[in-house]
Amino acid sequence: MDGIKKGDFLPPPLLLGGAWDNAKKYIGAGHLVINGEVRGKKTEEHNAAIIGDTVGDPLKDTSGPALNIVMKLMAIVSLVFARAFPSQSKGGYVQQIFDH
Repeated sequence: MDGIKKGDFLPPPLLLGGAWDNAKKYIGAGHLVINGEVRGKKTEEHNAAIIGDTVGDPLKDTSGPALNIVMKLMAIVSLVFARAFPSQSKGGYVQQIFDH
């Protein structure tokens, strides 16, 4: 359960690569306006967005999807082995086998 909780909090920072990519496209298309001046390609803002996109691509393309698989695997394993985990009233499945 703890792994699934952590998996909910980890993807947002790892998926920021997509936001950086969108920011680069937004600036490159000439939609960024600062103090009435259009800031497009070949500006400091665009250069910074390119660096952010370069850093964000590995996060977007590898880490996010990998975490999705880990979360699904943990959910399936917890369902398969749920009977082995102890309950408050009777103990776990393994404990019941040894008690008889």
